[in-house]
Amino acid sequence: PIILQEELEVSDKETLQSLLDRVHRLEHEVYKKAIASLIKTNTNESI
Repeated sequence: PIILQEELEVSDKETLQSLLDRVHRLEHEVYKKAIASLIKTNTNESI
């Protein structure tokens, strides 16, 4: 399942390398948010 998803605008003037760099930066931010969300959700659940 998709836990978290964000959009990234792509310019037709962009190089493959610049797009990859931006995707990787966004992935790092999304991973942090997704992990924090999962931790919060799992710590609020009763066992």
